[in-house]
Amino acid sequence: MGQLETTSQVARKHDFDVTINASFFAAPATREMAGEKIHYFVGNCGWPQGWHFSNGKLHSKPNTASLRATMIVHRNGKISLADAVQALPADTQFAVSGNAMMLKNGVSTPPVKDEARHPRSAVGLSVDARTLYILAIDGRQESHSRGVTLGELANIFIQVGAHNAINLDGGGSSSLVIKDPGTGAFAIANQPSDLSTLKLPVRFERPVVDVLGIKLE
Repeated sequence: MGQLETTSQVARKHDFDVTINASFFAAPATREMAGEKIHYFVGNCGWPQGWHFSNGKLHSKPNTASLRATMIVHRNGKISLADAVQALPADTQFAVSGNAMMLKNGVSTPPVKDEARHPRSAVGLSVDARTLYILAIDGRQESHSRGVTLGELANIFIQVGAHNAINLDGGGSSSLVIKDPGTGAFAIANQPSDLSTLKLPVRFERPVVDVLGIKLE
């Protein structure tokens, strides 16, 4: 369990070069704003619903079989993507889960029911597992982007050169933050789908429970 923060907040706090939201999560407490109950606010308590391993500790296990597609960072720095993970390997350093491994060994493997287009956050690996692909795709914005199905997402990963890929939490949670190496400034690379709770036509990052943060060497 932890407090929700935006992807940008975590990126700045830890000085990550590339940061993307990660786990599906629960945040049951609400706050009322403009007559609506809001679950996603900074400081609210939440917890991941898939595998989450960090700081040498297992913080959560999947509460459903659909959240076992997992990205594992091993102690030697190697990254692996695996489906239907029942137990984390002994050399796990970090792990987060998504809800689908829609690209497996170069083959698109979306669920049978795959009609809905949504904003997506996802990660993929090349066949030699030496290149990590990080994608944030906007959606729910008719004038900008409707999003993609998981099958369409798999095809995008194939086009960029990935061999395996998993879908992380998406929808309003999708947020990709990049640090400019020259200026040190942080910017949101995509356009999140959530609107301001004040009913303004302004898009905001949704606070999330965890992120995938990368420091470049």
